[in-house]
Amino acid sequence: MLSRDGRIGVTPTGGVGTRRRSNQCFACFQYPDSGFVEVPIDVIDGYDYALSADGSRSVFTCRFAQVSNVDNIAWVFNAQGELVFKRQMPRRPLSGPSRPAISSDGKLLALDLSPDRSSPDAQGLILVMSGSDGQMLHSIDSRVAGSISFSPEGDYLCCSGRDGARVFSTDDLSELFRLGPETPGFHGRIEFRHMSCNEKAGLVAIQTVDRSTQPHLWQIRLILKAFGESMVFDKTGLPSLSPEGQFLLVQHYSLSSGTNWDEPSALPLCIHYISGGE
Repeated sequence: MLSRDGRIGVTPTGGVGTRRRSNQCFACFQYPDSGFVEVPIDVIDGYDYALSADGSRSVFTCRFAQVSNVDNIAWVFNAQGELVFKRQMPRRPLSGPSRPAISSDGKLLALDLSPDRSSPDAQGLILVMSGSDGQMLHSIDSRVAGSISFSPEGDYLCCSGRDGARVFSTDDLSELFRLGPETPGFHGRIEFRHMSCNEKAGLVAIQTVDRSTQPHLWQIRLILKAFGESMVFDKTGLPSLSPEGQFLLVQHYSLSSGTNWDEPSALPLCIHYISGGE
């Protein structure tokens, strides 16, 4: 994963590999001058990670804490690969952090703590904290969050999952926009997956899957909030809106038949030009 200016790249290495062999995890940082920093992470497990657009902060969270019975810890580093802080996360009934998100300037960090799937009524939790010292700022209850992301300018937090999709202001975490099964145009057993928003341009892009059809219908919807209209793309992928809202980027992925989760693969990146809602 690269910063916007390409001056830092981060990735985890080690962890749970093939045949469930566990290896030491490392947070790795690489720079254009061939500089390389490798920092061991105490827990032996797999990690998800995120990097701020300006490269000032990166975060690593344990992917399999609920399976491996290990500590749920979020590790936050600066651009030099130095540990800024680590934060212990709650244990069950929350199964652990997944797919962390970080604002473009690294000042805000969001972690999705999924509910214990053995309890159908369990509630998940989204934690929003300071990227400088880990201070807890806000929390959001969510049945199944599924996906969290910040808007390109960092002013908005997008949360989506089986129970709907919401956009919050990062100033006070007030809810600005909501989508759900009751929203006109959404019907069937709709699940809300990956989401991106650009409040400045009045756009929301979201991937949905309709479980009432066979095979399941995967779509990406570009919603023009000012007009309550949407454009629909029948494709599977991770949507992302550009900072000025002129482009919709879709990183396509395939659905693995050998597993019961979505497994990204190296498929094309499509770019759609948005002009006047067309």
